[in-house]
Amino acid sequence: MLYNKVELSHDQVVYVEDTKRYKRHAAYRQNVFEIHGRLQHDDRRTVPACCVKAISIRYPSLTGNYLFQDEE
Repeated sequence: MLYNKVELSHDQVVYVEDTKRYKRHAAYRQNVFEIHGRLQHDDRRTVPACCVKAISIRYPSLTGNYLFQDEE
């Protein structure tokens, strides 16, 4: 996978792709919370397509892949 590495100090390394992925996930969760309120642990809701598009534009994936896949 392609990652842009940013070194903050000699012992801290942050990958830009990971940071954007976490921000996308947080934005999806916040969106669902604002629309539906607090959900139970096993309750799942679909994020509207317009919101998914806006979030993916704001926090784009460097690889263009927005689904989780194990590295092989």
